[in-house]
Order: sequence, then structure tokens, then C-alpha cells
Amino acid sequence: MKYVNGKYFSREIAVKGRELEMQLARDFFTKGPTTSVDTQRDWQKRMEDITFGKNTVIYDDLGNPSVMVKFTVKTLDELIPGAPTSPHPAFIVNGKMKPEIFISKYQNIVVGASDSERAISLPMQDPRASISFDNARQYCANKGTGWHL
Repeated sequence: MKYVNGKYFSREIAVKGRELEMQLARDFFTKGPTTSVDTQRDWQKRMEDITFGKNTVIYDDLGNPSVMVKFTVKTLDELIPGAPTSPHPAFIVNGKMKPEIFISKYQNIVVGASDSERAISLPMQDPRASISFDNARQYCANKGTGWHL
């Protein structure tokens, strides 16, 4: 499956992006996780192309996809007039500044069973409405290195 990039109007971009996200969700729920690096890269490229790099697909250590929004580093004064020029704390991870962070585009759902339950971000899903903060944090940590709440 290869995606051919082209010129679109803004409405077409929104429609194509939504269609792509829905196809990703359908593929995941019919075929399950993918560990094929080529397939994962193809989905990432397609999502980044259609959103001009604003969104991407990131896979956890079992091959579960999540639609993520990319945020480049912002300083506090860019967000709050008169604030210091230091990076926003969201971009400081383990004492080091990250040039970008990724935040789930959709409210997460939980997939898997028992010890392998993990959070994923896909469109048009019904998330669990009553989980504890500790469980939510654990579902994100279960995804592997670099994932957190």
C-alpha cells in the first residue's frame, strides 16, 4: 500500500486525513498489530504527508498504532506574555530538552489483556470512562520505552 502525495484544498485535506485515520483503525481492528517496519513506515509517511507533518502514526513495542500530534518546542514566553524564555516544562524529559513531543490525537482506548493492556489513540473509539490515574499511567507505560502519560 503506497500513498501518492498531491495537491489538495483544505477541505480535501481534512476529508483525506479523516479517511486515512479511519482506514488505519479498520486495519488495526481487523488485522491486529503490525510488526512490519515497512508497513509502519508507510502509515507514518501517509499520515505525515496528508497533514503536512502535523500528525503521525507511532507504534508501540507490540505494533499497536496511535495517531499522534507533533508539537515543536515552545518557550514559556511564546505561550504566556511576560513569562521567562525557558522551554515549556512539557519539553523537558528526564532533565533534557526535547525538540518535539507527541500527544495523542484522540482520547485513548485500552487494548490487550491483563498485563499487556495498553493505551492507543485511534478515531471513533469509545474509551473506558472510569479508570484510575495509576491505571492510565500503567497502560501508557506498558507500551514500551519512551511512552508515558
